[in-house]
Amino acid sequence: MSRSDLFAFWQEVEKEVLPIIEDVQQRGDEALCLYTQKFEGCLLQDFALPQEELKKAWEKTSPTFKKALRESAENVYAFHSRQKMHSTFFTEGPSYRGEIVRSLRRVGCYIPGGRFAYPSSVLMTVIPAQIAGVREIAVFTPPTAQGTLKRELLATLHFLKVEEVYRLGGAQAIAAACFGTESIRPVDKIVGPGNIYVTAAKKLLQGVVGTDLLAGPSEVVIVADETAPPTWVALDLLAQAEHDPQAISILLSPSEKLLLAVKRRLERELQNQPLPFERRIPIFLYQVENLDMAF
Repeated sequence: MSRSDLFAFWQEVEKEVLPIIEDVQQRGDEALCLYTQKFEGCLLQDFALPQEELKKAWEKTSPTFKKALRESAENVYAFHSRQKMHSTFFTEGPSYRGEIVRSLRRVGCYIPGGRFAYPSSVLMTVIPAQIAGVREIAVFTPPTAQGTLKRELLATLHFLKVEEVYRLGGAQAIAAACFGTESIRPVDKIVGPGNIYVTAAKKLLQGVVGTDLLAGPSEVVIVADETAPPTWVALDLLAQAEHDPQAISILLSPSEKLLLAVKRRLERELQNQPLPFERRIPIFLYQVENLDMAF
């Protein structure tokens, strides 16, 4: 797709998204009810999820999932705690200089729904906010047609002690987080990945509310030699491929042995749990002469 085509594509998407944003801004919860029924297939009277639902999900979750969740949370915390900014002050000549770093008061974390539950997205949006000292964290995630959320998602939210969870998705959720409604207070910043309509809404509201990066289709390139565990490599490739039918995953390696082992593992994984897309996901395995060539 050329840049001109991409520009035209975004213009068309924004034409669909802008009326939704304006409607939520003007009609609040009434508009949210309309769009939730239209896009998610469920009619909700209350978007906020009771804490009891999160607790019940945690109690019903398997020990295996809880163990994996704890380990993942520790890894995410260890990484992001090193990114935390601190206030600094120093004296230079006759002047005293410095920078004050303060956390935001309230942040909205968007968690994608749809084909899969993404506990990882909860960890990677909520934990950095907690490390930064954000006092209020509101999570927005689309419900199923039955108006519920997947158990693993609820359990993860309980594990992280998130107190505000809204069953809202799409551009309407971003608009609600930005402007607020009768039942939802506005946030200072919106973070987290989403589909193209979520991304377009964040793009249109930049400057009105704080936003993080504009997420696109997932792309991953893995460079590995014969020492890499084939299972880890295969699962890393699939972890990106499952996000979106436009995702792309690439492995570059000088080791034919690794490439063949990864190929076999991919085939085994896809037989056990095929990706729920109508078209095949591009996963490319390339043999290169050496690691320097890969880079």
